[in-house]
Amino acid sequence: MKRSAPEPVQIVKQRRDEALAALVAQVPYAQFLGIRFDRRGDELTGVMEFDEKQISNQVDKVGKRILMKTNVSEREIS
Repeated sequence: MKRSAPEPVQIVKQRRDEALAALVAQVPYAQFLGIRFDRRGDELTGVMEFDEKQISNQVDKVGKRILMKTNVSEREIS
């Protein structure tokens, strides 16, 4: 029984990278967060870059905008 020749390593790596990109593309929240994968050798790392929208409290920002637009002080709401 003859074995077929193994695939070149570069083709295997390319196929893995495409599979990871497809995975992120299918998960909308992963796209929103900016998640990507970084592969170096045999090591695979999930990366999420810094973005202000992931750090701050969005509800608080909206509330402050409403306060500013209506010209109501925070004391009046509390």
